[in-house]
Amino acid sequence: MSALKQFFDKLLVPQGPAEKFDFTGNSEFNTCFIVSLTDTGEVWKVTIENDHLSTAGPIPGNTSKLGFVLDTAAFAGITSGKLSVQKAFLTRKVEIQGGLFKGMILARQLEAFFKKLSAHQETTNEAAIEHEFAEESIKVALDDGGEISAVLGYDDNAAPDSVIFIFPPHPMLGGDYDNNVVNQLYGAAVNSGKFAVKFNYRMVDNAHSDDEMLRYWRNLEERAEFERIVGDARELAWNIMENIGRDLKIDFAAYSFGNYIALQTMRHITVRKYIGISPPLLEYDFETLFAEFPGLDFVISEKDDFCPEEQFSLMAGKYGMRLHKVNSDDHFYRGSEAELKQSCLNILENKHA
Repeated sequence: MSALKQFFDKLLVPQGPAEKFDFTGNSEFNTCFIVSLTDTGEVWKVTIENDHLSTAGPIPGNTSKLGFVLDTAAFAGITSGKLSVQKAFLTRKVEIQGGLFKGMILARQLEAFFKKLSAHQETTNEAAIEHEFAEESIKVALDDGGEISAVLGYDDNAAPDSVIFIFPPHPMLGGDYDNNVVNQLYGAAVNSGKFAVKFNYRMVDNAHSDDEMLRYWRNLEERAEFERIVGDARELAWNIMENIGRDLKIDFAAYSFGNYIALQTMRHITVRKYIGISPPLLEYDFETLFAEFPGLDFVISEKDDFCPEEQFSLMAGKYGMRLHKVNSDDHFYRGSEAELKQSCLNILENKHA
């Protein structure tokens, strides 16, 4: 029996998991997508109606519709909850077709569903990333009773008066402090002799389920209200300054959606140096922020549908921004992490012209 048939047959039995578990917490959620297995050639179309899996069955061949292309082993790892969709995508174990933005959001929703099916809460068996420097875990209590998690990294050469805050991408698109790009920024910052702080946004922690996180952030997106998130970042920075030193020189680094939060946070905190990576120009109003903070450094991928080079070059000329290009084939820098890290390190050490 094929892996797809075996999996969906178990889900779609009467009174089975397909009826018990929703996907997003939104009863009006409807979508369809395909799953294409590269090693067997199978292609299945899956339909979600009213936030529950309704049908799944084979179709003659692949289409251009929204879908996921992977092999049987990766499919088994994801559906068992042992392999996170984010890890699978970043390591090229799965490819998304028909629209990366929609595909990444759907992938996170599917990941939340698969977690419900698994008997444990771990999303991956891969070893945690280890760094060759000291780290401290930090919990910051927020003024409304919430909490955010952060990690402070430093080595023996860290300047006691300099710290850089690293803003992750959107939680619905794999945004947390273990993101591949965030970790490159983090490593580059410590290597340049700074205290480095990477953090998660609110609701991105073990205290909240993926369902809760996705529901909270979907509501923020629908209302386009991120003042609370900017306030959280401000509280985090003040907390670190209180504990390390009030006269700290503050730097910011941000990736993707993190730029939108970091630039707004700069309205409240004086920042010496800023490194932005691939702001999603087509999703948010960045031009207003670029006008407020001209002359910043940005690293971009040469091929990025979310941050088109031609459009960004025009803005860079208008607002005096310095662009640094990395040879990467998309927004996620998969396989280009080393080049990205070196580019960021050059900016931090003022080695770029």
